[in-house]
Amino acid sequence: MKRTKQLVLMLAAGALLIASHAVAHGEKPHGEPVLGTVTSVAAESMTIETDAGPVPVTLTPATTFATGETTVDRAAIKTGMHVMVHGNKLPGGGIAAQSVMLHDEEPPKESQHMHLDQ
Repeated sequence: MKRTKQLVLMLAAGALLIASHAVAHGEKPHGEPVLGTVTSVAAESMTIETDAGPVPVTLTPATTFATGETTVDRAAIKTGMHVMVHGNKLPGGGIAAQSVMLHDEEPPKESQHMHLDQ
């Protein structure tokens, strides 16, 4: 029993070490980017229209927002803007945004990704 507890603690410590390494080195957010046009914005969410249909996006205090190389506030997001969202798929559908890149113009179709159904 004591040996099992030690093994579990060692595994947990290893997992934390790996996770902290990824954060410290600025690893990219999980998943492919989702591109679309903002159709609605609320305090903690937005919906974007993609080629595959509407995608609900959850925004958190940790979500970052940028236009090019400039960091912007969440209030910069407006209906009709083109966005690229990186984040994690949610079990019920949609995405929990880690980062949102705002674009004035629609990106070329060949650069659009939509992998929420995988």
